[in-house]
Amino acid sequence: MKVFKYFYSNRGPVIDYENQELVHFFFNELSKYVKKHRCLYLHIDPYLPYQYLNHDGEITGNAGNDWFFDKMSNLGFEHTGFHKGFDPVLQIRYHSVLDLKDKTADDIIKNMDGLRKRNTKKVKKNGVKVRFLSEEELPIFRSFMEDTSESKAFADRDDKFYYNRLKYYKDRLLVPLAYINFDEYIKELNEERDILNKDLNKALKDIEKRPENKK
Repeated sequence: MKVFKYFYSNRGPVIDYENQELVHFFFNELSKYVKKHRCLYLHIDPYLPYQYLNHDGEITGNAGNDWFFDKMSNLGFEHTGFHKGFDPVLQIRYHSVLDLKDKTADDIIKNMDGLRKRNTKKVKKNGVKVRFLSEEELPIFRSFMEDTSESKAFADRDDKFYYNRLKYYKDRLLVPLAYINFDEYIKELNEERDILNKDLNKALKDIEKRPENKK
């Protein structure tokens, strides 16, 4: 029985796409390489923007990478179309990207829509903090993913998928964890309560001195 292979470059290959000569050389040689390894189907999914959209999904600009489609077509590749929604194999099409260059935290919050602005202030007030998990702590993330995939009914990757990324990407890969340190949070709440009680007592004393002024 003949056995062939399926190759998928997940969000790659990672190369300098601004160097069109390099792009031509790389994919030309890649095609030769996978053929030697009995490749039946090669799927690439480069991290390369095509169009820019706003929060409402309206196109605001072109990323200037139309040439890539022509280049890949000339090399024998076929575009499978712009898929939408979730796919258990393919990567998501849309990315929400925030440009942080030359911006302060206040600038970022000011430019948020009302809902995101309220949510950000709420989690900050409620003592929510963020830290990054180490490889030894990855089971924490995996337990969340398992629970979420079960409740939202989508297919999750196995442990090997995540550990391999930590292995090869090293410090370029970050796994954030949002958490509340209750010892710190309770201390902050107590301090806030003390300030409110102080203000309340002051207001009550002012009322006793000037009962006619109930403001």
